[in-house]
Amino acid sequence: MLLELSPELLQEIGIQLATPDQKNVRLTCRSINLATQPVFFSCLTLQVGGRGRNFEILDAILAGKTGWPRWARTLKLVPLVAPADVASDDSRSDPLVREVFTALLASLPNLRTVRWQTYGSDPDWARGVVSGFLGDLAGLKDFRLDVAARAGVPLCVIGGLTSLTLTSPAWPPRDLTSWIWKTILKSCTTLVALNVSGYDFKISDIWTRLASMASLGGPDSVRLTELTANNITPDLLTYLGSYSGLRRLNLQYPDGGSEAESDRLADLFFETVLPRHTNSMVELSCPAGFEGRWSFGIHNIDVFSQLRHLTQLEISVNADEVSRVKPEDNVIRLLLQTITRIPALRTLAIVPANTEKNRGARCGSGWSHYNRIVKKSIRVTVESFRTQIPSTVLLRVGYRWYRLKPVSIDAHSSLGGGESASQAPVLAYHEFRHPDIPWQRLRIFDDEDE
Repeated sequence: MLLELSPELLQEIGIQLATPDQKNVRLTCRSINLATQPVFFSCLTLQVGGRGRNFEILDAILAGKTGWPRWARTLKLVPLVAPADVASDDSRSDPLVREVFTALLASLPNLRTVRWQTYGSDPDWARGVVSGFLGDLAGLKDFRLDVAARAGVPLCVIGGLTSLTLTSPAWPPRDLTSWIWKTILKSCTTLVALNVSGYDFKISDIWTRLASMASLGGPDSVRLTELTANNITPDLLTYLGSYSGLRRLNLQYPDGGSEAESDRLADLFFETVLPRHTNSMVELSCPAGFEGRWSFGIHNIDVFSQLRHLTQLEISVNADEVSRVKPEDNVIRLLLQTITRIPALRTLAIVPANTEKNRGARCGSGWSHYNRIVKKSIRVTVESFRTQIPSTVLLRVGYRWYRLKPVSIDAHSSLGGGESASQAPVLAYHEFRHPDIPWQRLRIFDDEDE
């Protein structure tokens, strides 16, 4: 039966399978093996400066026993060993290791995506080899760099990118900001996605320059359609307000350093920036760093209602507007009523904002306790909410997922309601088991918080 399917359908089936299952499918017969090669060999993982598997892969390539040179479109470069174990590995300085690693990279001319995870454990020669390889890779469109603080990254400037992603768990190298700007300039006619997150990524000058370029309206102006940033500044918001067409925006816990400055930035975003992108936005995440005007409320309900094409939303709420108000004024009820005006919305995540009392705290115990209390108040409001307006939105609070289902007549009557045959059914949010295994595992943490 499988042999009757077209190669395109076999490849689609292969995409849905885990790697071990892909191997088993390829062993069934020659025809299926050939048809699924583009899927199986589409992604390759190499250890930077490693022996073992790198040598085996090169032997297979030289013998013509693998499809990676032809079909590989994604390359993942991972560290050889953890930084703590570097001293025990003497193979990194072996000239043969360098020769093999260089030959492997040279055998992959059709790559479109490279993900490089670099740490201080990488040998200096390996970082230089990778940098030169990236500069010569004509078809590279998507580059993702995860860099540790002590990892020196001698990067050449890359042009022609459509997507650039940078993450740093600690202080990034000082010269990285300059490299980001030069790469943006060299990719200015093609770059549409920029995702920068991690500790202390301060690139305000880049936003100022991009805003100036966008205001001129020339062919070299960069109008991003996808952006992730965790250092929200006036320069960034000025840039985002200088054009229209943003589709995916992830502002990671925006905070101005004080309550007053945070509220000023929030007003700037909701009043002048977001309205520029209401006709294009499909994914938005902007949960507040601390309670204030970044959270959902009366002050920004109108602009959220205008996001007609939005499919995913993550937003925070303030505790005072959940548990210390009259039921009819509860911001959760207001939010659940508002999402019925966003016809394309499919998922909504509600996040408690941290209290201003925890600003500057040196440990997270206060936030954990506060977060647990507010999440419980949110869940109580969600579970008591009733409506007759149907919606397919999947709602997430913490690690719990909810969706609307009809309420039984007995349950509704016990709450003081009634329903005749001519009325629309009464709906309520019911928790359900998310089909994805990671979410099922995370759900345990919410149980522990009870």
